[in-house]
Amino acid sequence: MVKFSLIFVVVLCCCCCCCCSCISTEQSSVNIFVAPMSYESGTGTLTSPFSRLSQATHLARQFKNRPVNIWLRAGTYYLNQTFKLSDKDSRLPYAPLTISAYMDEKVEIKGTIRLPFWNKVVNGDVLARLPKSVRKSVFVTNLKQYGISDFGSPKGGGIELFHYDKKMQISRYPNNGHLTISKLVEPNTKIIRSHKGSIAGKFFYQGDFASRWGKETDIWLHGYWFWDWRDEKQAVNTIDIKRNIIELKKPYHGYGYRKGQNYYAYNLLAELDEPNEWYLDRVSGNLYLYPNSEIEKNSPPEVSILDNIIELTDVSNVTIKNISVSGSRANGISIKQGVNNTIEHVNVKHIGNMGVQIIQSPNSSIINSEIHSIGGIAITIDGGDRAKLISANICAINNKIFNYATVNNTFSPGISLNGVGNCVKHNNIFDSPYIGIWFKGNNHLIEYNEIHDVVKQSNDAGAIYAGRDWSARGTVIRHNYLHDINGYKGKGAKGIYLDDEFSGVQIYGNIFDNVRDAVFIGGGRDNIVDNNLFINSYRSIYIDVRGVEWGRGAITQLKNKLKKVPYQSTIWQKQYPELSNVLTVNSRLPVGNVVSNNVFFDRKWNSVYPKAKPYVSFKNNHHLVGSKPTDNYQVHKLLAGFNNIPFDKIGIKYKE
Repeated sequence: MVKFSLIFVVVLCCCCCCCCSCISTEQSSVNIFVAPMSYESGTGTLTSPFSRLSQATHLARQFKNRPVNIWLRAGTYYLNQTFKLSDKDSRLPYAPLTISAYMDEKVEIKGTIRLPFWNKVVNGDVLARLPKSVRKSVFVTNLKQYGISDFGSPKGGGIELFHYDKKMQISRYPNNGHLTISKLVEPNTKIIRSHKGSIAGKFFYQGDFASRWGKETDIWLHGYWFWDWRDEKQAVNTIDIKRNIIELKKPYHGYGYRKGQNYYAYNLLAELDEPNEWYLDRVSGNLYLYPNSEIEKNSPPEVSILDNIIELTDVSNVTIKNISVSGSRANGISIKQGVNNTIEHVNVKHIGNMGVQIIQSPNSSIINSEIHSIGGIAITIDGGDRAKLISANICAINNKIFNYATVNNTFSPGISLNGVGNCVKHNNIFDSPYIGIWFKGNNHLIEYNEIHDVVKQSNDAGAIYAGRDWSARGTVIRHNYLHDINGYKGKGAKGIYLDDEFSGVQIYGNIFDNVRDAVFIGGGRDNIVDNNLFINSYRSIYIDVRGVEWGRGAITQLKNKLKKVPYQSTIWQKQYPELSNVLTVNSRLPVGNVVSNNVFFDRKWNSVYPKAKPYVSFKNNHHLVGSKPTDNYQVHKLLAGFNNIPFDKIGIKYKE
């Protein structure tokens, strides 16, 4: 009886303090308030808010048949554990749960802890290791005094440091750019498609920089050791400064090492020489910072302590909106299972691994949000039933996605799109070392996105990428604007890249401007390239026959992926009739590709491999000489079969 009375008082108070009535009808909303500086004894009203999110969600469970709003008042919510919703918090469609900032107030939910206690470095041994120019500018604090003992590894997934809402840089050499492998100690022990390298992580370097590192005990190198599309962080075993040889700790990089490949060193106190750099002694717990400005006790640096900030599992009909989420070692917001969940107007930043993931939660979405300063993948979408080709309709719409893959530079796209029947629409994706959108699975829709300035540190990668799968068919890529994508040193970035015989994709109505290799089809089948506009590409369209030449080795993976789906079933044969005979008719050849109704303002538009041309249908393409279209990319010359592309609808234009 006492418990019932308490709940009634909370709801009644909420009703009296809010515009909407909570008790007039069965469908009226329940409003619960939370404030970061409130008293523990708060009752959840506007005038006496709860102090913790968990208090609000616990109360919300009592009102399963009515819409509930949890209003977060202005301020920063420092979490000491992940905020979790489970099946107990799941809602009905007519009685959803919304967790939102109140009115236009600024709300931040963080997985960090503040570090207010700093002193200038006075230890003689430490000062001797620091560069002379910064010895009076470096500060130190001990993390153990804050109860932090799990520092994580320099390889990734450990602490990160933030100050004034900026991510600080772990000390490194060089401060910008890279070093290169000048020579291998054990050359020609690894050969991949005529590329000669070494299986051993032992190589020569140039310069005398390592002479400063004699007292460093935990040096790491981050390199693109064999390929420009695969990076890895590895610990140093020994450095021979007389012979200029670095030897890495085992296990060595799986692909090996090649002369001329790039790397840099990090996690060195001796290289703490630029403002906003930091170094952690993982034995003592001493954290050293060279701040760019004064450390104020009201705005001290912060370190990430939580792996994940928000997790929703087996929850339906929940919306999270109008907040900022930041400062985790692993993930920002995770939604797994359930249906009809929404992330809206959320700023996700300073995340160690993945910004947002929505997994097997049909009819869910992330919309109108910003995802940036992300160590790995910005957004992961995965849902649907491939065996039955049932769509999940999980979408990313109208999001600004940038500065991702900052820790894991490769295999970390802006959006990882998987499963069946999901969509990526009206997003702006930019400023990244790697891929914009990487898709797998079937029947996705990728449309009206602007992607630019990606693949900046890698090569043999694309703004939109998929690879090595005959079965992952049915995706439509239309009305996207891809521009200024050239790769590291301009060697090998693609616009839309269907790698290693990826097949069955429609590429329609896209604009490619200043993209090195605009459409690159690596031996795949049944791809349609229609009504696209190409401007200033080194190669506009490329198709090869790798399946019967140097790419024969992919056959095992291609067959294994085919076996995982019932491609001979009635459902699959109805949707993809060409797939049923992929192993028996023209196997491994690029049959069924169509290039039609495209317009090219390029030096050379047809870069199709000569041996592939007999298998490609070319229809009604237009190679124009002269100035490119300037007003919204409209082609004013009447060209048979070409429809102008709706440029004004591309990017973050319409709120859905």
